[in-house]
Amino acid sequence: MMKLYLAEHKPFGEHQFVVFDKASSADVAEQYPSTDIVSEYLKPQAHLYPGLLSLHDLPSGGWVSVMTEIEKQHQEESSTRFNLLLESSLTAVSLRKELANILIITDEDNSNYILRYYDPRVLFHLSWMLTPGQLAILLKAHAIPTWTYMLDNKWYTLSFNENHDLCEGVPTGILWREVNKIGLINKILSKLSVPADLSKRIELSKDVYRLINVAEVLNLKDSKDITIFAMHGIMLNCDFWLSHKMRSIFNTAKDNKGYYRRVTSVWSDDDWADIKSGIEIKGQNKGV
Repeated sequence: MMKLYLAEHKPFGEHQFVVFDKASSADVAEQYPSTDIVSEYLKPQAHLYPGLLSLHDLPSGGWVSVMTEIEKQHQEESSTRFNLLLESSLTAVSLRKELANILIITDEDNSNYILRYYDPRVLFHLSWMLTPGQLAILLKAHAIPTWTYMLDNKWYTLSFNENHDLCEGVPTGILWREVNKIGLINKILSKLSVPADLSKRIELSKDVYRLINVAEVLNLKDSKDITIFAMHGIMLNCDFWLSHKMRSIFNTAKDNKGYYRRVTSVWSDDDWADIKSGIEIKGQNKGV
């Protein structure tokens, strides 16, 4: 997925639009003329969803103000009202329609839910969970070839300008129930030391995702149990669940919400060393 990223983010002034989260930055809509990115179905809750600023439609003073704030965000750890910049030749009205169409996703069970692609913490995971082709179609790359976002005070640019099939339509082959795990992945990452390097951040995210899936195979159903399990997997750096000493714990935990974290919360370093003994180092054994 790294091939979608530019080595350096695209200059801010080369974008035509800013997407902002109205739920966390409602004052932006009060300060600048903006358009709600919602379908007719979501209009009553428009304040909960993103808004769109057309930079080239702002008065000159407004454009300077937005660019100055973005530059300040880039240079300092200041408030972050503007986290997503887009390059597109569409009009604001046409772009709003394209972006609104991405908001509601229908999964494999024909259930609808909101895809918060405008949240950099979600967009980042989409960039490695999907294939370049799937991502290009999902993000309407035929109309929006550049997505520049800020994550943990660093800017990154996803570029679909070269060597990508910019197809239109509905992306196929996406397992939405897997994409729906992004929230839990982010919850777990918030409790870990996340590397600043993007490629290492992707690898850590993939490890967390794998551990969530292992936890589900082991029939852990409680999100807090799954969170603790994944953190154990990262910190221990081994497939600790393969230890025969863990089997009875998982057998009991599958029908007892919170059991896994209650039992393991009182374990000492010696207890974990005992669990780790005989377990192969991560990377040598990926079985369940």
